[in-house]
Amino acid sequence: MNTYKKMIKVTLQFHSAYKGDWKLGKASGWGYTRTFNDEQHMNNHIAYMEREKGHTIDEVWIWKDENNWR
Repeated sequence: MNTYKKMIKVTLQFHSAYKGDWKLGKASGWGYTRTFNDEQHMNNHIAYMEREKGHTIDEVWIWKDENNWR
């Protein structure tokens, strides 16, 4: 049995309370890239941001492991 936890590198984009204007190039959200221990760790972080900061998740991009960065 393999107990190795596969790390996951993702870019998360959140909606914030700020109302942006795409015509002026001002976004209504923000994002960042982070590496998590596994998918459950990522889900816990998203739940924390939604609960504590009031930001709702917009998009999640999972990075492909092309260079074996793990």
